[in-house]
Amino acid sequence: MTSTPSDVWPVETELLESLGRTGWTVHVFGPRQQPVALAAVKPRLNATDVVIIRGHDRVAAFRTLETSRPLQAEHVVWHCLGAVVTTFKALMTLADSADYGNPYPIPAECRVPELDIRPYTIRPLR
Repeated sequence: MTSTPSDVWPVETELLESLGRTGWTVHVFGPRQQPVALAAVKPRLNATDVVIIRGHDRVAAFRTLETSRPLQAEHVVWHCLGAVVTTFKALMTLADSADYGNPYPIPAECRVPELDIRPYTIRPLR
């Protein structure tokens, strides 16, 4: 059975709060108490990192060179799909380098169709 973010909200809240202390901005799709998805975005040197949480076992993370609208990116230079802990660990150990490699089309699991869901909350966690 696949979980929703509201099923694991305490875990994601703790992770997102730790991200907020390091300059990430959180996007909540749907009602805050029962979100459909959560996303966190952090600008890097000439790139942006994005994490999308749809459940504890459905997390996508990617780095894109498309810095103006990263949640609508068409190409990525790195991505990881998996469970919360595995995906966050891969992202946090990713080097913050100006040599990002060749962009490739964003995998379907990394797309953010939730952008059309209302209510939609953007919250800097600083």
